[in-house]
Amino acid sequence: MTFDLRSENPRAREQQVNLIFTRRIDELNGQEVVLKLEEKVGGTSHYKEYKSLKYTVRRSFTSDFDF
Repeated sequence: MTFDLRSENPRAREQQVNLIFTRRIDELNGQEVVLKLEEKVGGTSHYKEYKSLKYTVRRSFTSDFDF
């Protein structure tokens, strides 16, 4: 996803993102994962790390029964 909105109003630059994982996420339950945000290096097809955030996967079993 590209987040390059240029509005003066910070609220107008907000974007909501939902991450949907496959069942393989169960293998990481209780483990730490890293979400990396990257920005494109101008004039190239390369990216550099902008920010990195650590999260612990906590998978609930209740979603197996949601309809």
